[in-house]
Amino acid sequence: MVKDCDKNLYRLWWEYLRRSDRYKKYIEWEEKVEQDKQLSIPKELMSYHDSLWWTARSFGNVQKNKFSQWWKNEQANKLPCPITLTFTTNSLPIIDYREVIDRDIKKIYRKFKKEIGREPSINELTQNIKIYMNEKSSERLYLLINFQFDTTDDITRLFHDIIKKRKKECSTREKEMKLKGMRLKTTTEKRHYEELQRYLAIYDACKSGKTISEIARKIEDKEDDIPGDTARICRRDRAKAQKIIHNVEKGYFPGDY
Repeated sequence: MVKDCDKNLYRLWWEYLRRSDRYKKYIEWEEKVEQDKQLSIPKELMSYHDSLWWTARSFGNVQKNKFSQWWKNEQANKLPCPITLTFTTNSLPIIDYREVIDRDIKKIYRKFKKEIGREPSINELTQNIKIYMNEKSSERLYLLINFQFDTTDDITRLFHDIIKKRKKECSTREKEMKLKGMRLKTTTEKRHYEELQRYLAIYDACKSGKTISEIARKIEDKEDDIPGDTARICRRDRAKAQKIIHNVEKGYFPGDY
């Protein structure tokens, strides 16, 4: 049985599978085999047969059938669902801020220029950077660590104390907001879902014939909170979507991308 809380993610899984040309060809072959038992599997599908067969047993024809009916059938099934969501990530919890600070600055600059209609002054840019960092305080901690005055053990202990204190502050803030009937901006699950949606949207836009440059310009016109070098981000998102499509052919989602 599937869980109601995972419905949107399973729907997205279904949509990624619909983009798989390989899975579509396999389903078409299976349907032809029903009429002609002697029909051989196409050569380009032979090495994928086992994983495609398993996926087909779980999802069926995603091109012809509707997700709503599949979901209803899965909910009625009392047995554990044979397909489960699989999240893996290569991202690290600690990064050198020098590697990403330019993205944050460009993001803040673009948002200011769009809202105010002009370029920010140095003081305005500095102030907006501080506001941005405060808004991210529940997700990030910005530190300047001076290696000259303490041993590695001392820095480690101090770092542990700071992290513990900050997590406690974030937990308290979350409880206060829940009491007021509010929710924090994002959760891990929501971030995953929104990212996976974005990858698929970029992939679909490319498939429709739009160039990366056209897609990037459209995003920059509509979105404020995006990193710099949008075209590069779009290429990366398209590549991630392609990898996820390959993963769903094997029967897991989203997997390592």
